[in-house]
Amino acid sequence: MPPIAGETTISMPKLHTVDLARNNLEAMGKEMRLFRRVTDLDLSDNVIREMAPEMGYMVALGKLQLQRNELERLPVEMNGCKEIEYLDLEANPLIQLPTGISTMTVLRVLNCIDCAIEEVMPENLFEQTTFLESIRFPNSSIQTLPQSIYSLTRLRILDLTNNELLSIEGGMGNWISMRYLYLSHNQIPKLHESIGKLQQLEVLEVNHNHLKELPWSLGSCHKMYRLTYHHNKLRIPPHQLRHAGALISWDGSYNKYLWSEWKKEDDREKDEAMRKAAAKEFAQGLGEGAKVV
Repeated sequence: MPPIAGETTISMPKLHTVDLARNNLEAMGKEMRLFRRVTDLDLSDNVIREMAPEMGYMVALGKLQLQRNELERLPVEMNGCKEIEYLDLEANPLIQLPTGISTMTVLRVLNCIDCAIEEVMPENLFEQTTFLESIRFPNSSIQTLPQSIYSLTRLRILDLTNNELLSIEGGMGNWISMRYLYLSHNQIPKLHESIGKLQQLEVLEVNHNHLKELPWSLGSCHKMYRLTYHHNKLRIPPHQLRHAGALISWDGSYNKYLWSEWKKEDDREKDEAMRKAAAKEFAQGLGEGAKVV
């Protein structure tokens, strides 16, 4: 990076906002030591592949925009940026979330749209981020959620669209501030009855999952005005929704219509399992017969 950024900061000790977006920057290095008082840093739309350990010197940073770069990891020293409230990492090829998130006690918004997150998140990642209101993780490869995410009682927006989630645990009942919950295009077979505790819920999207039924308690979400669960395995309409008087938009298409096809697939799987079990039992019988002889 050209030295002008550091020199400018030295000569402007009151500098709080730095915008270096769209400059074709490839890295941020030692100059970050000079950004101690910067509260708003925009590095979006560059080609940054590395953030140096000096990132930890930005102790006053409240808003960090790193979207649309080439970052795969962020340095451990990021845990020195404890005052971040808004963190945008959209469209970076991140292998894992930065562990420094666990120290951001005032973090409110975490945006990781289109990040190729593959590694399992630490269970305690969100233990101290109790002020989080918005988490966006769509279009990644997340299979499980860390236990600490279920303790975020201020969470209002959670977007996990297009991942590989296998379940959402009963701890979701702690999301008492949740308004917008997006879980479409995953592999979730069941929603927990504790979803009925989400009294502020307004939008629920669970399209393209493996749901065979919706929880009865969903009828208790009296503020819900949009519900979509198309392309699942529901056989009959969820009658409990008659209690959801605020519903304006309800899309339950491609359920019963496709159920016959899914049933055929399930039957084939059961038949195959029975065939294998019978073959195994037969083979064991032959083995015992051989021993008798």
